[in-house]
Amino acid sequence: MKKKIVSIVCLCALLLSATACDKKTESGEKIKLTYWTDNNAPSYVSDYNDIEVYKKIEEKFNVDIEFIHPVASSAAEQFNTMIASRDYPDIIEYSWKSYPGGVKGAIDDEVILEITDLVEKNAPNFTKLMNSRDDYKKIYQSVRGNMGGFGTLKSDLSPNACYGPTIRQDWLEKLGLDTPETADDWYKVLTAFKNEDPNGNGKKDEIPLVADKEMSFLTLSSGWGVLRELQLKDGKVVHGAIQPEYKEFIKEMNKWYREGLIDGEFASMTRKNTDAKVANNQAGAFVGYSGSQMGNYIKNVGDSIEGFKLSGVQWIKGKDDKIYTGYSVMNALGGLNEVAISTKNKYPEKSIEIIDFNYSEEGMLLHNWGIKDVTYTEENGSRSYTD
Repeated sequence: MKKKIVSIVCLCALLLSATACDKKTESGEKIKLTYWTDNNAPSYVSDYNDIEVYKKIEEKFNVDIEFIHPVASSAAEQFNTMIASRDYPDIIEYSWKSYPGGVKGAIDDEVILEITDLVEKNAPNFTKLMNSRDDYKKIYQSVRGNMGGFGTLKSDLSPNACYGPTIRQDWLEKLGLDTPETADDWYKVLTAFKNEDPNGNGKKDEIPLVADKEMSFLTLSSGWGVLRELQLKDGKVVHGAIQPEYKEFIKEMNKWYREGLIDGEFASMTRKNTDAKVANNQAGAFVGYSGSQMGNYIKNVGDSIEGFKLSGVQWIKGKDDKIYTGYSVMNALGGLNEVAISTKNKYPEKSIEIIDFNYSEEGMLLHNWGIKDVTYTEENGSRSYTD
C-alpha cells in the first residue's frame, strides 16, 4: 500500500503547497520556484520532487517546483546559513516560533512577508477554515498580530488519529496485563515491562517508554487535561505549560523517569534511534505515527521478532473520566512548521492562491487520497485505496 502511505504522509507530516505564476504564467510560460523544507518523504522515494501529489499541483498551476531539503543532521545550521546569506528560496517551511523574535522577527528582518492583506484577498478556503472554529481564531489572534505563514488547519479532526500512544500488545498478553487507560494503569504496565523481562532474553534491557528528542511523551499531558501550548480554557486563551495541571503532569513524568520507565536517552534520541530500539526488541511503548512508525515496524520488524504485535492505544483517560487527544489541532498555530513566502518571491499573490488550494475540498482530497483511479477508486460515494 505504498501510495496510501504517501497520501497520509502528505496530510499528517505537513500541509504543503506549490507557489505561483502571475503574468508569465498567463502567457503560458511555466514559472520555476524553489521550496525549502525538511525531507519527510517515505523511504521509497528520494524526496518531495518524486511525490505524485506535488506533480499534480505543479500541473494544475503550471509551475515547476524545486524542493530543497536540508540534511537532517545539520538542518538548523543550514537554515542559519541561508538566512545569513540573504539568498532565500521562494517558499520556506519552518518552525517560525524558533526564529529570534518569532514570526514578527522574521518579518522585521525582511526574511518573510507579512501576508494578512494577501490572505484576506486571495485565500478564501484558509479564511473559511480559520473562521470555522472559535479556538482557531482566538488562538491565532493571540499568537501574533502579524501573519507570516500558513499552518495546519483541519475541517475534520479525525485525521489526528494517525498519531498517538502505541504499545507492544504481545508483551501485555505475555504478562497478563490489560491495555492501559489511566495514568495509574500506564505506571503499572511500564513498571511490569521494566521488571518482568517481557522480551524473554533474561536481561533487564527493556525500555518501557521510548521517546525521541522531540520528547513526544510530553503529549501524554492530555491525560491531565492540558497540553504544552496555547489552548482555550473556559473560553480564554491560556498557555498549557503554565497551568497547575501541567505541573502535576511533570511531577508524574519525573517519577517515571527516576524509576527508569522513560528512556534515559530521550534528550538525544532521534527517530533512527527509536527505530533501532524497536528492532532490538527493547521498546515497550512509544508515542508516534500509525504509518511511518507503527506500520513500518509491523512490516519491517515483525518477521524478525517472534510474536511481535503492536496496538494503538487511546490517550490517557483523565481524572474527569474524559479522554483528550494529545495531538492538538492548535499545534501549528502554536509554533510547528508553517509555509511562509520569502521576500525574494516575485509572485506573492498567486503564491497565496495556490497555497490556499491545499485548504480546499479538492486540495484536501488530493493530499488525503492521492490520484483517482491510481491511488484510490470511488464507487457510489465510497473511496478505497488501491494496492
